[in-house]
Amino acid sequence: MKKQKGFTLLEVLVVVALIGIFASIVMVALNTSRDKGRDSSIRADLAGMRSQSQLYFTNNNNFASTDIATCGSGIFTVTKTNQGLFEALAEIEKQNGTNSAVCAAGQTKWAVSSPLHNGTSWCVDHQGSSKVGIVDTDTNSPSFATCI
Repeated sequence: MKKQKGFTLLEVLVVVALIGIFASIVMVALNTSRDKGRDSSIRADLAGMRSQSQLYFTNNNNFASTDIATCGSGIFTVTKTNQGLFEALAEIEKQNGTNSAVCAAGQTKWAVSSPLHNGTSWCVDHQGSSKVGIVDTDTNSPSFATCI
């Protein structure tokens, strides 16, 4: 009797199933790494806003003319002196895929926070804080425009 060379259908199916399982494990690991990379980018953009805000304050003598709790006015609007700050906000929202940044500013203070992909939010403010937290947007609160 002649012995045939090759693989049986069952052996081929087992190998294909194993390749599929390994590929799905790799894809999950890649998505986790991608989210960590986006979170790091958001943190870096937020940290960069501190030095940009000081340039804005030097040129304008305030961060906002009145207390604001929006990303659309005061230090957060586009002018020649804060183009970088506005671009950082746009990049943060691009990394999140939504308009999810929270901003607050007064004449001598400001803060911005953004959700991260790990389920927390990262916050930076005029005091140098850079931590897990959110912005206090209550204009009547003593901690208004700071990270809490």
